[in-house]
Amino acid sequence: MGALIKLVYGPKVGRAPDQIFHITLMACFDRKLEASRKDFFYEEYKAKEVDVVITAIEIEHILDKLSKKLEDFPRVALVDLLESRSDIPLMSHPGSGSGGYAEFVMKAAANKLFNRQLDTVQWKSGR
Repeated sequence: MGALIKLVYGPKVGRAPDQIFHITLMACFDRKLEASRKDFFYEEYKAKEVDVVITAIEIEHILDKLSKKLEDFPRVALVDLLESRSDIPLMSHPGSGSGGYAEFVMKAAANKLFNRQLDTVQWKSGR
């Protein structure tokens, strides 16, 4: 999502990645570590894909400190980040404990390299 916000939405509103501060709400604290990885950093802009990761519990604590509820804030319209972007294919994967990314890559590679459509991937333990 950070890449979409900073690289797709940013140019639409005339902003470079280092001119956007992106906060994301995640379910667990592990995502905080993931967002700080070096491969999620744009060296040319000296900017991260995601600047801050916050959890639902942290949102609840902030709202409590402010004596506010979500209903106290105005609703805003969602922005279609991919509007008129036919050059960005929408993809998905079946998901798993690790997100199913390896299966997605295998299916995409079989299709692209060998023109084969795989319905399932059979995995074997190496050791």
